[in-house]
Amino acid sequence: MMLDAAVKFDVIFIRFEEIDPRYLSYFEVDSQGKQKNLGPPALEDWKKVRSFVKFLKLFYTVTLKFSGSLYVTYNSFFYELISMHTSISQLCRNEDVYVSKMAKNMMAKYKKY
Repeated sequence: MMLDAAVKFDVIFIRFEEIDPRYLSYFEVDSQGKQKNLGPPALEDWKKVRSFVKFLKLFYTVTLKFSGSLYVTYNSFFYELISMHTSISQLCRNEDVYVSKMAKNMMAKYKKY
């Protein structure tokens, strides 16, 4: 949910680099010569975050349905399980290498359990 909210402000993070020197100073080298942080998110990072958010939403939705306490979840369990398998299978064939790799790792865990 946090990543989904952050993606909506990706342009603002990029603009910070241009208008606020304090923002970039957060990523500079400290007084001991060590890198404080890796650096501000680049455009490629935001693309990965968008892909990752789509991937995580699948599990977020299924988790909400499985963990319901005010209604019976047993009748929807099999449907959601198959739906998740289908979605992961589709993501394994995704053109985005980053998403495809995550999906293949998740499919291995899915099959294990």
